[in-house]
Amino acid sequence: MPRINYHTEHGVKTILDNWWMENYSRPPHIGIRVDNVDTCREMIINGLGYAILPKLILEHDEQVKKIDIRDKQGKQILRQTWMYYHNETLELNTVNAFVNFIKKLDLE
Repeated sequence: MPRINYHTEHGVKTILDNWWMENYSRPPHIGIRVDNVDTCREMIINGLGYAILPKLILEHDEQVKKIDIRDKQGKQILRQTWMYYHNETLELNTVNAFVNFIKKLDLE
């Protein structure tokens, strides 16, 4: 089955490339390249190949088989994500609510 690659940031690409090299002796068979993760998702749902995607992209698609990728020590590979904002924007109720929501998620 061909791998579907999507355009992503350099850091994510490096993590995935390193993981692949640690686990396989041959490069992946990349059959399709697309410009964004949404197109990639639709192609996977329609059975056109496989991809390595953030978990959230397919979490509600029950028909798609999902496997967590792990490093050599068996730890799940995670990507850190940051949120940036100016303190002044916290005066807006919607921004303040969203920032507080994210902070609560981080504690769980």
